[in-house]
Amino acid sequence: MENYTKKAIQSKLMEMLETTPADKITVTSVVDACDMNRNTFYYHFKDFDSLLRSTLTDLFTSTLNACAAEDEKTCGLAMAMDRLTERVAELTNIFNTEKSPIMTICLEDMAEDAVNAWLDRRSPNGSSSREGREIAGMARIMFSGLMLDWLLKPADKKYDLRALVDHAWDRLIW
Repeated sequence: MENYTKKAIQSKLMEMLETTPADKITVTSVVDACDMNRNTFYYHFKDFDSLLRSTLTDLFTSTLNACAAEDEKTCGLAMAMDRLTERVAELTNIFNTEKSPIMTICLEDMAEDAVNAWLDRRSPNGSSSREGREIAGMARIMFSGLMLDWLLKPADKKYDLRALVDHAWDRLIW
């Protein structure tokens, strides 16, 4: 039941983000939309920022994990970022607010996780080697930056993010 309630709150937040900027959503509005009391919310989350961080982390992790088996070349990163573009309204309504640093950190973590998984498949100490840490650090910034750059583009100027991530992966990794 606990996990169900947490997921329901996260789902309601994503629904609200389709039309409302993140800095206009409050704990009260989430609680009201979920038809629950504040104590239930605070049982699962410290505050709105922790809800947003948890929601994005779960979204990015589940998307990356779902894509990893299908897109072995980039450990699912290219496919995951492509699937995240389907959430352009929600991501834009976070990115264009004071809450954007939360999304940036979650994107960076997703990119780093994908690269570390790839490095560890290549060798047992891949992600913990000096070279592995350097590659993961560069990937963290580059791939999250590509997603953020894509979000900044107007709708008619958006490019094929998956193709660009594939291309950047080839340059970084090989």
